[in-house]
Amino acid sequence: MANANERLLSPTDAVKVPPKYLEYVISNYENDYIPYSSLEKALSLFGMDASIFKKDGETEIEPDLDNLFEEYE
Repeated sequence: MANANERLLSPTDAVKVPPKYLEYVISNYENDYIPYSSLEKALSLFGMDASIFKKDGETEIEPDLDNLFEEYE
């Protein structure tokens, strides 16, 4: 390979995510397709703080999984 060096042989912690992904995540949150907790997880990949996108007066309600799956038992 042209301009190749030994850095290619060692693992790295670099995470590359397409900028379009950031746009999708933010628009999905703004359109109420995903909860705030999912926005936080997604933006943590970019090292970004999700609080700048948090809607005013929004409270995060965590569903009780036992109650959700109770009807399937």
